[in-house]
Amino acid sequence: MRWSKDNKCKTIISIVGKAVEKEEEEEKPSLNVISNSSIIMKELNDAGILSLKNGTVNGIPGILLNESNWKNIDVIVFVVDFIFGVPDFRAAANVVQAISKIVPEAYCEIQLLTKEAENIENNLKMINSQTSNKFEKQMYR
Repeated sequence: MRWSKDNKCKTIISIVGKAVEKEEEEEKPSLNVISNSSIIMKELNDAGILSLKNGTVNGIPGILLNESNWKNIDVIVFVVDFIFGVPDFRAAANVVQAISKIVPEAYCEIQLLTKEAENIENNLKMINSQTSNKFEKQMYR
């Protein structure tokens, strides 16, 4: 916070993960946002990014949200679903897309990231099905 204030930053953007039980096959990872600025929240909601309706924000993002009120710095925290222990490139791509909606200069090409996400998801599904089949066969011998 001190560095941001000293360098005259107007806004800090952070990310926090929300663990989910299991992967939903048809749904993309959920992306919500929370901010200490009602103006930014309106801009994000107008861009199609939903507000976090309830919950807590822990760790450094939570501290940033709390302390930003005293330091007069806007903070945006993107809350993205993730499955514990599974790299989630699609969630990262969703966050990058959301940031590019509010900071056009921060545009990033995400097609490669999305393609990599699909490859990893397919490989994980294949590995998961193979290991569960082997386990079931060994279990009922």
